[in-house]
Amino acid sequence: MNGVEKLENRIEVLPLSAQDDRIRIAAYQAIYGHPALNRCGLNVMLPIHILVKNGDLELSGLVSTELDRNLAGVQVNNIAGVHSVKNSLVISKD
Repeated sequence: MNGVEKLENRIEVLPLSAQDDRIRIAAYQAIYGHPALNRCGLNVMLPIHILVKNGDLELSGLVSTELDRNLAGVQVNNIAGVHSVKNSLVISKD
């Protein structure tokens, strides 16, 4: 039989944190404010998702090129208060 054999629910509610909120806003501005990446923000569903938990930042979603992936990572790497950056962006095959 084909199909899903197992589902692991890893959804969690992030803790309330003014510092994490500030990091999310700064990351959004750094990514979507960059001339080479601002076209990504024109989609109804933003392709780059910004997750922040206790100062640890993760980027996930789809981008068009390896350059976009690397540039997004560089843009958020030096935001004050960020402890670590995990770049989980995937390059779209379209």
